Amino acid sequence: MDGGKDENITLPEDSLRSDYKNAPYSSKFPQANQTNYCWAAYVQHKICVAKKGEDDKDCMLNKAMYTTLCPSSWIETWDEQVEANLFPGQRLWKTSTQH
Repeated sequence: MDGGKDENITLPEDSLRSDYKNAPYSSKFPQANQTNYCWAAYVQHKICVAKKGEDDKDCMLNKAMYTTLCPSSWIETWDEQVEANLFPGQRLWKTSTQH
């Protein structure tokens, strides 16, 4: 910074989405801290994909919710854990498809 003046910040064009929406309000998670809602949306997406497939409309909605709620570093970490079969909630979608 020069003498206390703000620098101009330029965002990459792909980060400027016109269709950007926040996840809807959920009475299950009324507090301002949305950590649990983030986790639940991620796990619900994985359950949906296990049952219906990645291209299902409901699954894509769940993905949109967790990508707006969760920090990208958490998503990257969880995706790596899923690939390595180390994700703590993984049993939830593995058992949901075994009925």
